[in-house]
Amino acid sequence: MKINTQLNIAFAVVLLVPMICAAVFSVVYFSQKITEEAVSKIHSDAKAADIIFHDSLTEMKHLAMAYAQKKTVVMLINFNLGEKIGTDLTKSAVTDHLDMITIIDASHKVLVRSHAPKCTGDHLIPKQYTDAALGGTPGCGAEIMSAEELEAEKFDVRNRLPSETAKALVMTGTAPIYDRQRENIVGVILVRRILYDGSGAVKRMRKVLNISAALFEHTRLLAWESFGRMRFVMPDTEILRKVLDRKEALHTVNMSRGGFVSISWPVNDFDSDPVGVLMLRTGVEEYLDSKNNAVMSLCCILGVGILLTLTIKTIVRRKLEASHAALRTEIQERTRAEERIRGLTRALIRAQEEERARIALDLHDNVLQDISAAILRHETIFGYDAKMKAQGKEITDLLRNIVMSVRMICHGLHPPELDRYGPVGSIGRLCDDITEQTDIATDFSCSGMREMKFFPETSVNMYRLVQEALNNIRKHSGASRASVRLIASHPLVIIIIDDNGRGFDMEEALDRASDERHMGIRGMQERVKLVRGKMTIRTSPGQGTKIVAELSAQKTMKNEK
Repeated sequence: MKINTQLNIAFAVVLLVPMICAAVFSVVYFSQKITEEAVSKIHSDAKAADIIFHDSLTEMKHLAMAYAQKKTVVMLINFNLGEKIGTDLTKSAVTDHLDMITIIDASHKVLVRSHAPKCTGDHLIPKQYTDAALGGTPGCGAEIMSAEELEAEKFDVRNRLPSETAKALVMTGTAPIYDRQRENIVGVILVRRILYDGSGAVKRMRKVLNISAALFEHTRLLAWESFGRMRFVMPDTEILRKVLDRKEALHTVNMSRGGFVSISWPVNDFDSDPVGVLMLRTGVEEYLDSKNNAVMSLCCILGVGILLTLTIKTIVRRKLEASHAALRTEIQERTRAEERIRGLTRALIRAQEEERARIALDLHDNVLQDISAAILRHETIFGYDAKMKAQGKEITDLLRNIVMSVRMICHGLHPPELDRYGPVGSIGRLCDDITEQTDIATDFSCSGMREMKFFPETSVNMYRLVQEALNNIRKHSGASRASVRLIASHPLVIIIIDDNGRGFDMEEALDRASDERHMGIRGMQERVKLVRGKMTIRTSPGQGTKIVAELSAQKTMKNEK
């Protein structure tokens, strides 16, 4: 892989990818925080809106208490002035934005109606809040009144409510009416405000909170006040039903362009049963603008970071390329130096082998011939005298031993079998010699070697490698068994030599071999390198030794002949 590609991968893994991941994480985190902020804000507004709504309910109670304390109301009870007072209360109801003011006595008989001054004398159905007021407890709350109930209350349903309205969500306030002595409760006053389009509580929410608000009677829209440019979109009926069924607030979030965040919570009646839903809704454009600004800032930071990363990468790449070029030049110089050394070593070994062959030839052709001639002459001179013949036999035997020693030296310097039988046959004979001359049973085998053709240099190095290994086994291993295997694997020759000897420590042997003058392990390694091969030695004390060498059967140097 090229250095530029490696550098690109490294910078991408170390800098670019973490920066992009951090930017994406920041965008996701910031988006989540913006959503949480929007939801938190709408919840805070909902608490304030709930307070405004309950203030409107409390206002109804205070209005009822204020009307109950008027002297005209007490006079009504004593002098039966219902129609006259009803007409006066009609004006007060308009001023206080009330739809109905009703006064009943202790028997629930209607004494006054502001919305129908002439319709009195009937009885209202007793309810919990009227009974509580007769008990002295003023109250307020929301309730649902059907069209039949409104008509029974003499309210003009047709002219004052939308035609499709079958029910009305009403805010009711009650207060007890005392006699002049303030001792006995003689009646109850009820003030009612019907919630429909343009409801004051919803308007107040929009004005105070700067937010869109809506009021529902169950799932029917009663009032809607929008803030800003947001248009009303009817919520899913299922959401309103969930709020009524669960009796708890529910928020919805749509953080897309044109979306909104809304919260809905139930409106309870006097019995704490949900009869309506209040909803607040706000647009998300402001939050989206903040998010987009943050994303743009992060993108700018990411862009600057990427630009700095690319700049740093370019600087590092140039320095690395310069270092790489210098290192490549140094490696090339070292490689050429090693080639020169290897060539010198090869020439040295070739010269050594040639010198050995010359010495072996001189010993064989000159020294052995002279000694053999000396033996014949000696036998001729001392062969006639029996006494001299017995004494000369010792000299003859000594000369014959010298001949055998010189022949062995010649064989060691340059075995004639190598030229006659090739490396395979020579190595086989070498194994046989080790078996005959020592107590080490040496097994030899070869596979696929008959078709292999070897260059002289390869043949010599193969033979010398096995020869040195067997000499080491004979001298140092204490083995009783050894094996040599030759395996042809074109274009390589695999040589495997192992024994069951005592083994040795590899590092210690290498250190010791550097001080030795004979071939040793390092010499074996050098011979393997000369033929472009490799050698591994697996050994440990007490575990025997295994040598595996892979040699090239081809020429080792260009233009080598």
